[in-house]
Amino acid sequence: MEHMSDLLMILRGIVPMAAKELVRASFRQFAPVTLGVMAAFREDSKTLRLATSVLGSILVVQETSDGFWASLEALQSINTFLALLDDDRASVRKAATDQLIRLLTAHKFSGAE
Repeated sequence: MEHMSDLLMILRGIVPMAAKELVRASFRQFAPVTLGVMAAFREDSKTLRLATSVLGSILVVQETSDGFWASLEALQSINTFLALLDDDRASVRKAATDQLIRLLTAHKFSGAE
């Protein structure tokens, strides 16, 4: 597990460049793994911030339909971001805030309400 930060850095670079269809299709499998990494590395600020960024990158390309956002994985992801807003570390709170702002901005520009 010592290379988790490196893996997350790679994913953070790859996910935004991947085809939206591929990222969308793999979300239900990828979200629980990312949430598990976030739980396992809760005390490691760097890894937690990287995992938050990766999860945000995956969420931002998802469809804006109610069907997706009512799914268990999407709700767990948003709840995790919201929980991180209460973290004692400013850098972790900022990472969660940044991802929530990205999501809200993406939804605003997609025409979703």
